[in-house]
Amino acid sequence: MDAQERYETGLGKLLDTEAQVSVMQEELVLLQPQLQVASVETAELLVRIQGETVEADKVKAVVSQEEAAANVEAAKVKAIENECLADLDKVRVPIVQMNRFCHLKGHPNRLTYCAKG
Repeated sequence: MDAQERYETGLGKLLDTEAQVSVMQEELVLLQPQLQVASVETAELLVRIQGETVEADKVKAVVSQEEAAANVEAAKVKAIENECLADLDKVRVPIVQMNRFCHLKGHPNRLTYCAKG
């Protein structure tokens, strides 16, 4: 291939590329209104998301406070439960012992009968 053929081949490729670029520019011009609409919609969406994020953060703060209060109450309830279980353990042993005693005496309704008499 001589220099003129290379030149003509290169020129042909440049002309093809120019035609393709021209088509793409026309497509871009046709798409411009859609791109502008999409840009506006995106900006509006970002504003809405920012507003919702602020609201979500407020709700999160309230929920965190309520969670902290609930944890305090849960700790109080657990303390009461532990106290009740400790009190129950104090009376459980005597009740079991009385039940065994009444059983040994042969009373059919052991706790009720022994408690009465």
